[in-house]
Amino acid sequence: MYVDVGFAKNTLPSSVFDCIHAYMDISPEDSELGWRLSTDRCSDPPARLKTSFDLKNAFQLARAKRYSGRKEKHMKIEISNLKSISKIISAKQGGENSHLSNISAQPITLPSPTVHNYIHLRGEAANQNQLLHAGIKCPHDIYLKMDDESDDELQLPICNVLDIIDALFPAMDFHQYLGALHCQGITYLASAVNFDCDFYVSDVRMSRGAASLFCRQVNKMKMKNDWAVVRQKAKGKKCARISYDDRDEEFLLREADFEYTKHLPSNITST
Repeated sequence: MYVDVGFAKNTLPSSVFDCIHAYMDISPEDSELGWRLSTDRCSDPPARLKTSFDLKNAFQLARAKRYSGRKEKHMKIEISNLKSISKIISAKQGGENSHLSNISAQPITLPSPTVHNYIHLRGEAANQNQLLHAGIKCPHDIYLKMDDESDDELQLPICNVLDIIDALFPAMDFHQYLGALHCQGITYLASAVNFDCDFYVSDVRMSRGAASLFCRQVNKMKMKNDWAVVRQKAKGKKCARISYDDRDEEFLLREADFEYTKHLPSNITST
């Protein structure tokens, strides 16, 4: 079975590996990944894909071959699980136990400057080979494809929210809270903004500083999402462009302060 998966520039190596394991329905402990280009011969042995350096080398070689020659080639990286996995089907779930050999391959498309149906985090120029790195310094642009009948609100998954915050504050490692957030039913940005700092401290087990920073960032994202919906409606287009950049931070903080002041008693003002 083949599944096309697109990864954009500056995607963290850990996120790429997590996505690969999820699509192939295997655990990191039970897998031994290998890769080769779609233009390689079937008899060519796959190269090892275990570390971030292996992943970076795979993308660099694929990009080099993609742009070699006069005409750009359609290039894919085929990732396969080289370790035979035995799956035991319980008799309670129907029938006798059986062992299934599961060696699946997933072609991975190269990062593309044109975004269709996957999230794109804007990186360096296309002619540079530095595709994957842990510290993302540049602003983030997220493009979400919308249907004509979709809800007004853009639903940003919480894992992408954590990607954005971690890129701005890598030392905080907000991805460690992903499991706890899912346990609380917080799977989208829209639900994350409904809770205060105390909730994230007591129920998600964030530190007070991390919780304060998290609440501030998700509320900022929510406001930008709301503005993107307004702009999308005004322009009458299907695709909304949501820019996560600190250039609008001062304006957003003024908006947040205004909203906060509206809810204060008339004899109290915000400082």
